Amino acid sequence: MRELISTLTARPLEKLLYLVIFLTIAVIMTTPYYYLAVVPALLIIILAVSYRYPIYAYYAIIFLIPFGAYRNVSDVGFLRLHWVLAAILTLYMLFRAFQERHLPDELKSRLWPFVVLLFVVDFISSMFSPYPATAFHDVALFAVGGVFVLISMYFIDKKALFNYLPVVVVVSVSLSSLFGVLGYVFDVSFFAEKIEAGQFKRSLGGSTDPNNYVLMITFAFPILFALFDRARRPALKALYLGLAAINIMAVIFSFSRGGAAISLMVLLVIFVKYIKRQAVHLVFVQVFAVLLAAFLIVGMLPENYIVHFKNIANPQADVSIDRRSTYLVVGLESFYRHPIIGTGLGTFRDIYSESTYARKFAKEGSTNRRYAHNTYLEYLVGTGILGAVLFVCLIVMAARNYIDARKNFLSKGDFEGASFAGTYLFSFVVLMIYLFIYSDPFHKFLLLSLGLSQVTYRLSLPGKK
Repeated sequence: MRELISTLTARPLEKLLYLVIFLTIAVIMTTPYYYLAVVPALLIIILAVSYRYPIYAYYAIIFLIPFGAYRNVSDVGFLRLHWVLAAILTLYMLFRAFQERHLPDELKSRLWPFVVLLFVVDFISSMFSPYPATAFHDVALFAVGGVFVLISMYFIDKKALFNYLPVVVVVSVSLSSLFGVLGYVFDVSFFAEKIEAGQFKRSLGGSTDPNNYVLMITFAFPILFALFDRARRPALKALYLGLAAINIMAVIFSFSRGGAAISLMVLLVIFVKYIKRQAVHLVFVQVFAVLLAAFLIVGMLPENYIVHFKNIANPQADVSIDRRSTYLVVGLESFYRHPIIGTGLGTFRDIYSESTYARKFAKEGSTNRRYAHNTYLEYLVGTGILGAVLFVCLIVMAARNYIDARKNFLSKGDFEGASFAGTYLFSFVVLMIYLFIYSDPFHKFLLLSLGLSQVTYRLSLPGKK
């Protein structure tokens, strides 16, 4: 009896935790969400692993970025795996800061003045917004995005920056592309969608939107070819070329016209950059190989692919071109009415839904709350000239971080560091170009790039290894 009492009273906090888990599972079993009964135990496992190996939790968040359609743990909207992981890492940072009695040096950045001022402008514009629900929803997203930037600055070290993170980004994006290609070829609805009464399909991969799907692919292209260039084993080079082929097919099957144009531009820049370092006799062979591959790709294009592109010049056949031109008209009209601080980030959808253009281009079964398909226009409408200028300043400062980092690495003779600083800058520039045709003020690859710019700059400084 004494041994039983001793066992029950030993490690009381541990026993209390077991009791809480058991009671939580019991309560969940009595609700309509009984299938979530395994979640508490899984959360404890994730918490334990994340605390012991926090960098792996961070890699998991990055890996999940291309799988936006499947990040939810269940039908409960707020229960998202990447948010759970981010919350655990945030608690880890706070606990370590409390132990050390000061904020980590890794969190210092010349980006923060622009981020804080932009947040203040967005908050003030939301206070006076005609659409407070939408505006404050994006204020919350802004705060969450800031936490993600903090997490990136804190957990990425040099080994992660140059060795592991590039692989995680490339593998996750390529896996999403593979699913998208398979979904298109084999008509799997999880990874492809039929539109316009089933006239043609679009590859989606792990995303919910084909344009976002291609954005992530174009962001990954420079990193993928940097890994190919660094690889020494022929088998590894062949693997990266295979991944490139899968991603190119994914871009084609997405039917994203703007995405295809930007992807082609990126691939041409990469090819020119690569052949400049090759022997003359190899250049002709490689040019021939690329032309042959392009010829084969054109021959394999779906029948309605070319038609889809030709419709750009035929508004009667594709009203989306005319509709998108109205986004700029409505956006500028809103900016003229609220030029200083705008109406709050995210409110373009509400403004457009009330316009005459929304009724003109209304489609049955589709919402009139449409994005601007231009992140810069979203900032101009949402935060006025003040927020738009601050956003551009933030972008310029992040680019400067990469440029200064590359110079610092070269001055130290760290050519690998300089190469990857240039690669991350290339991906960042591609992303910022793509955001002219896609709306997402808090895209995770944008937030990742901001954090990486500071990490790259910090690691390039003298005395940093």
